[in-house]
Amino acid sequence: MESVVIASKAPVQICVPNQDGSMSHHYTMDLSLDKDTFHCKFRTHARSINTANKVKKAFVYLFLNANHVQSLEACDNDEEAISSSIKNALVNRALCTSSDSILRIRFILKGHAPLIAPESLLQKRSSSRVGIETLLQVGQCKTFMVYVS
Repeated sequence: MESVVIASKAPVQICVPNQDGSMSHHYTMDLSLDKDTFHCKFRTHARSINTANKVKKAFVYLFLNANHVQSLEACDNDEEAISSSIKNALVNRALCTSSDSILRIRFILKGHAPLIAPESLLQKRSSSRVGIETLLQVGQCKTFMVYVS
């Protein structure tokens, strides 16, 4: 097996299936894969707001290693497989210009992955609540898609 490394802090869109169809959010991803090791880290910014309205910046991480992942597959790109909302999100962020330049990676998990966040962030109001909740859902899903430009 060849080694695969996706650049550190690569911007990605993650699509999570749910009862309403699916939802997508952008994160950064580090991925390292070779015959001996596998690890993947997703990261998002978060800001907690305390009672004095002071903002504290932090990061929230989702870590995946070989114990969490059952399979990982790079999927063929066809025009219908990538939703317009995913394409638009990547184009609007100036990460790509067409669906031809988007790589889809399907993760199938065999166990829940840990979400790492400062405890104070989870106890207070957060301006990044949607991103954090989506990342938490990713770690608890059976399968999800990652779109990399």
